Amino acid sequence: MINLEALRGQKIAVMGLGKTGLSAASLLRDAGVEVCVWDDAEDKCLGAEAEGFLVKDLRVMPLENLNAILWSPGIAHTHPVPHPVAVRAQAVSVPLISDIELLLQTKPEADFIGITGTNGKSTTTAMMGHVLNQFRPTEIGGNIGRPVLEMPPLGSDGTYCLELSSYQIELTPSFSPYGVILLNITPDHLARHGGMEGYIAAKEKIFANPPLDARKPTAVICIDTKPCADIADRLMAENLWTVIPVSTKKTLDQGCYVEEGTLYEVRDGNPLRVADLNDLVTLKGQHNHENVACVYAAIRQLYGIDPQHIIAEM
Repeated sequence: MINLEALRGQKIAVMGLGKTGLSAASLLRDAGVEVCVWDDAEDKCLGAEAEGFLVKDLRVMPLENLNAILWSPGIAHTHPVPHPVAVRAQAVSVPLISDIELLLQTKPEADFIGITGTNGKSTTTAMMGHVLNQFRPTEIGGNIGRPVLEMPPLGSDGTYCLELSSYQIELTPSFSPYGVILLNITPDHLARHGGMEGYIAAKEKIFANPPLDARKPTAVICIDTKPCADIADRLMAENLWTVIPVSTKKTLDQGCYVEEGTLYEVRDGNPLRVADLNDLVTLKGQHNHENVACVYAAIRQLYGIDPQHIIAEM
């Protein structure tokens, strides 16, 4: 479990009482945070009250004294129609945040890798966690598995690999990852983002806060969809990220690509044959090759691990 005692004395409301909301509320309460909770579903409020939580209707109670509202990503806060509580919070400048935001505030010494995209996030996150855990302490969470605040605490030698939906990215404004994998962007959740442009913009926010320490962060981006290729071009122009392009559809002169099932890495213009991915019998098909190539590129660039050692753990 993550120790949240650094937040002792703060006033935080929890909006949405699913598994993650209740878990966060419990850990915040145990840490000495003044917590109130709410859900539009009456049965969830009654269940929380039975567990000893202070239930307050956030649609009508004063919000001005709150430090933040821990917001369920499943509840609309912008499009297509913002929830009334989101409107009230914005009016008094109370931030809406995710549980990931609390993890960032309490474990800044660990490495964070964000994995996002329309398709393949869960598979890639699980693969990244499995492979990287062979070389350093690693935990996976976010939009996969257990709530992030239930993960074990990691120090400077550890890495949190987080699957992030577009909703979670929007609710985690201080996310400053050491690495990001962006897999693909195709039309999805358009109503929640006001259209395709809003959806792309939400995904691109994962790159909004590059760390400013001595280690330049890495963006591994599969450029096989145009929105991702455009984002890669913008990041290359800004030069705040080391951008590693990946493709399963064409040969590249830098980065990693898959051709006829074979993974190649290109550094200084010289293609290195890494592995025949057809030998990975549980990871067949173009979509899995995309996931493998992105995981390989991220671990290789971020931690300098030998290519064959990475592939051996796939």
